[in-house]
Amino acid sequence: MGFDFTSKERRALGLRLMRRIDEYFSSLDQRAVQPPTDERATPHQPQTIPEVGSDAAVVLDDLCRQMIDKGFHIPAANYFGLMNPTPTYMAVLAEALVAALNPQLASLARSQFASALEAETLGWILTLWLAQELRSGPRAWPPRHSLRRHLHQRRQRGELHRAGAGPGQSLPECD
Repeated sequence: MGFDFTSKERRALGLRLMRRIDEYFSSLDQRAVQPPTDERATPHQPQTIPEVGSDAAVVLDDLCRQMIDKGFHIPAANYFGLMNPTPTYMAVLAEALVAALNPQLASLARSQFASALEAETLGWILTLWLAQELRSGPRAWPPRHSLRRHLHQRRQRGELHRAGAGPGQSLPECD
């Protein structure tokens, strides 16, 4: 088996993985965060380098099974611990897209769209945060004056469109 899959094979593998991910997400409310203590240790058993590839669907199924059965499940409803983000399905799809496209985002010269998308997303987050701050009082960080300046500059450029405001409301003025 080589790395060159037909369109039909790629779709079948993708659907197979999406089904496994869907099953995993659906199981989280009943899943333990990790296996019992006596089942956690998996001693390494060296194997020879394969000379012939295995069927991709079999490899995918085995990998999914092992990672799910032996994994540490941060998104489990009963997990309380480190401040790791809980994976969401859209994040999984976004990661798959980025992994497939390999967009080379390390420099601005090679990532014009992604840099613009990132700036827009950060602007939305900042705008929502600032709108909340202006309604409820100052926070310790970031400094209120720099947030106001940023919001004012975005308004001047026509980049704000009532983000963070309720229906029919505009954001508070930033004098």
